[in-house]
Amino acid sequence: MAPAGFHNGIDMPAPAGGYVYAVAGGQVLMVKKMGLGGLQIELRHPDGLVTVYSHLGSVAPAIANGQRVVAAGSWLGRIGRTGVTYGTHLFFMVISNGKAVDPAQYLGVAHCK
Repeated sequence: MAPAGFHNGIDMPAPAGGYVYAVAGGQVLMVKKMGLGGLQIELRHPDGLVTVYSHLGSVAPAIANGQRVVAAGSWLGRIGRTGVTYGTHLFFMVISNGKAVDPAQYLGVAHCK
């Protein structure tokens, strides 16, 4: 689902083993090891947006066991060093209509440059 191209999102520093939570409720589209991004989860939200969480070390047991719908704030997995990474962090991307968009507006932080 993630669009072609390199690094169309943001890196958020996080400690190894840190918990990763869904920014909004949605349907689990994919849990897969994806080359550069390593272990990642993609969620489709009711508004059509897709969020991508990459470089995970593990996924939450409920998702690993087949849970396909998550609520906002649901535990998705833990930070790892899968894929190509310079250190432990979460790569987060938002996709709208098949194109990556600045995720800052969805996280309540300053716009990415």
